[in-house]
Amino acid sequence: MARETSVALGGLAVLAALVASGIHPYDRATWLLEVAPVLIAAPLLALTWRRFPLTTLLYLLICVHALILIEGGAYTYARVPLGHWLQELLGLGRNPYDRIGHFAQGLVPALLAREIFLRGRFVAGRRMAAFLPVCVAMAVSAWYELLEWAAALVLGQGADQFLGTQGDPWDTQADMFTAFLGALIGLALFARLQDRQIARLARARPRLELLVSLWLKGGDVAGFEAFERRAAQRLARHGGRIERALRSAPAHPGADEPFEVHLVSFPDRRAYEAWRADAETRALAPVRDTVIARSEILELREV
Repeated sequence: MARETSVALGGLAVLAALVASGIHPYDRATWLLEVAPVLIAAPLLALTWRRFPLTTLLYLLICVHALILIEGGAYTYARVPLGHWLQELLGLGRNPYDRIGHFAQGLVPALLAREIFLRGRFVAGRRMAAFLPVCVAMAVSAWYELLEWAAALVLGQGADQFLGTQGDPWDTQADMFTAFLGALIGLALFARLQDRQIARLARARPRLELLVSLWLKGGDVAGFEAFERRAAQRLARHGGRIERALRSAPAHPGADEPFEVHLVSFPDRRAYEAWRADAETRALAPVRDTVIARSEILELREV
């Protein structure tokens, strides 16, 4: 099945479930609170489909998480039939469906953070690529618990359906521990598959790469570095980044060599042209002219 087809089918399944769940939910306010993450995430995923498409694995896991939230919103977590079946099967004292939701709440954010960290090259090394996503997942879980606390303060008894503690005094701690397990298990099960799909995305959508040579004006290294930081911020606004920055070794007097060479990349040519046309990019030109005497740009391609 083609990537676009599988993602589209997942999206349609989520949309159908969302509409059906909203027709006659058990409690309208609880339904709205539970499906709010879906209502926020769906437009963001649609808007970034072209500029920063995620792996198929991640899209499908997000769809599964959305379906879990929608089901919990329709019935409230303490009344979901699947949870009652598991409660009876396992001989539990409470409906465990909310634990499924918190497991997904750890798994999906961890893999999402991992993908962003790796593809954006924010981390180097597999250890940090495993550790930081778990930290992100736990931060998401903690903020969700704070949101539940705020709902309890504002709504009082009206928040009982949303909280879904079912009389468990350790519900908050159990929820966060379940999210922690979800993050660990998700990374252990899916990291290699995610790596393969990230590599496949990179091959299917090669970035535009440029070799930029820069000649310093007047020996103003501090001014050059300040300009470089501001320029990098503008690059990032359009998906561009400085992959590597290399400074030439001191040469013999009179040698015409660049002060610094950058390997710069953009998602595609449209992003590059948008960066060039950006008014704030153009506003940096006077600053650039004070610290850079000359620049040369060479477009690169794979061989």
